[in-house]
Amino acid sequence: MKVMQIFASPSWGGGEQYVYDLSVNLIKCGHEVNFFSRKSSVIDKKISSINTTCQHLPFRGILDIYSIIKLALFLRNNPLDVIHIHCFKVMSTVILAKILSRSKAKIVMTRHLIKEGKNNILYRWCYRHLDQIIFVSKICQNTFLNSVTNFPRTISSVVYNSIPVVEDGHLNSESIRKKCGIKEDCPLIFFVGRVVREKGIEEVIKALASVRDKDFYLIVIGQGKDSYLKQLKKLLIEKKLASRVLFLGYTDHARQLIKEADIGVAPSICQESFGLTVAEFMQAGKCVITTNNGAQCEFVDHGKSGWLVNPGDVGGLSYALRKLMDDDQMRLKLGTHAKNYFDESLAYNHFYNNIIQVYQNRIAG
Repeated sequence: MKVMQIFASPSWGGGEQYVYDLSVNLIKCGHEVNFFSRKSSVIDKKISSINTTCQHLPFRGILDIYSIIKLALFLRNNPLDVIHIHCFKVMSTVILAKILSRSKAKIVMTRHLIKEGKNNILYRWCYRHLDQIIFVSKICQNTFLNSVTNFPRTISSVVYNSIPVVEDGHLNSESIRKKCGIKEDCPLIFFVGRVVREKGIEEVIKALASVRDKDFYLIVIGQGKDSYLKQLKKLLIEKKLASRVLFLGYTDHARQLIKEADIGVAPSICQESFGLTVAEFMQAGKCVITTNNGAQCEFVDHGKSGWLVNPGDVGGLSYALRKLMDDDQMRLKLGTHAKNYFDESLAYNHFYNNIIQVYQNRIAG
């Protein structure tokens, strides 16, 4: 197959990682992949690692004649089977370019957000030209379909997101325990992701303040604005936890470091459209505490493959942390069930095969 992947944003996030991982596997399986994005040094750098290039367009919407014509010329000169887009904002550009070029490529959209759809004339026209829309969870699908009048549900499907198997590799550093002199029997609690208010990091700190009598370290992997990090460090001082929290910042080796975790926490206040961090902990066989207001409750079975709490519930989070720190066997049980479920239902080969099936069905139909 010949596939075009269009990145949704010039920055790097979960949606861009989704495109990258999918494309790497498509290329490994002998398919041809072309990339388009807004101008982005970070995307160019990532794409260069798979020995190909990414072409840039402004993607400013339906009035962006330049992007429409440039894309139409590419489609006319390079026949494709599938155009896979990942953001509604580029939908009209792609559709107009396809019409102008008379391309026979099928347009597949992945919806990465929990968000109601728009019902204006332009969007309703765009919806009619989609060949398939993929949602990364049922809550994404239901939120969208229940908000859009007369959307053709037959072209919608749910394909749960996933993450590829992590190669062990060799980190050029000691383990976190050895590097920081942390005892082997001291539980390591990992928070992985953007260090922002909506991810629930403040609730983690407040919950840990209630279990200060326990021995633990909180490991924070991810980036945040300096102003917010200062705010968090002030809160840590107030809660007398400053010496028990390590901020490691962003690293490409987060999934490898997760293997050192005893407990994962992902207590987002916002609704997660899927929750890749939760999946990372499950893939690694780690027990994870997360919230029940997004897609997490579609694949985390409370008390069996993880622990669910209400968003913002510091007391519930504190109870879960204490219980899991006290009970090694429960941690092992939850982590084992989580890994088994991930391997059986969420492994990357399931995701990839489902995406390929969507492509093939659209091409054949």
